[in-house]
This record gives sequence, structure tokens and C-alpha cells, in this order.
Amino acid sequence: MTTILLCASGVVLIVLSILGRRNVAGLVSRSLEQEHRLRQERVLRRGMLTCRMVGVVFLVSVVLGLLGTGPVRP
Repeated sequence: MTTILLCASGVVLIVLSILGRRNVAGLVSRSLEQEHRLRQERVLRRGMLTCRMVGVVFLVSVVLGLLGTGPVRP
């Protein structure tokens, strides 16, 4: 059960990071000043990078668990 949850969570986080990174300009309000808007875009990009890294860690832990060498065992 843990393996399935980690795998699903990892895939969802990676997909969200890809979609968010593509649409980061549309996610920030256009009513903000240019400088503040650019800062918010950078914050969102960092958040998307973090989501992707956590998703990869989840997937790696699933693979290692299936191989019998990781923290998660089926």
C-alpha cells in the first residue's frame, strides 16, 4: 500500500511541477507591479523545482523498495 501511495504521489508531484513551470506566468496576478510579479514567478519556479525533486525522491524510494534495498518494502 505504501509503495502505491508513494508512486502515485511522486507521479502527481512531477506532473504538477511540469504543468506549473509551463504556466508560471499565467499563475501570477497581472495586477502586480513588474518587479513583484517577477519575484513571485521566481518563487513559483523554485516551488515547482522542489515538487519535482520530492517526486523523484518518492519514485526512487519505490524503485529501491521493489529491489529490496530501500526503505519501502512491498
